[in-house]
Amino acid sequence: MAVNSGIPVLSNYDVPDTQATAYTVPPNVLRFQISQASVTNRSGAPVDFSIYLLQDGDIVADVNLRYINLPISAGETVTLFDIIGASIETNGIINAFASSASSLALSVTGTTFT
Repeated sequence: MAVNSGIPVLSNYDVPDTQATAYTVPPNVLRFQISQASVTNRSGAPVDFSIYLLQDGDIVADVNLRYINLPISAGETVTLFDIIGASIETNGIINAFASSASSLALSVTGTTFT
């Protein structure tokens, strides 16, 4: 098994205001483990942030919700400690959205296992 650490899969991803796939674990990766995750509010007003971690075949449901309506103050960067260490397998996804489009930037780095 090959291991590649420090892989940035999302860098300043522009979080939309509707549920959307931010990242999909590619077919050549057995597992992606999150080592760093943060969200930054680039706007001048507070914005709520939500994120799901879904394994292949999972549906968007509360059981897969890691943060719901997490308030991010204007100009603030928040480390998403609750998803650090989490793993997503092949074809799993990170699904993120905000209460206001183009206000939040999501960054995620991790280790791929192939």
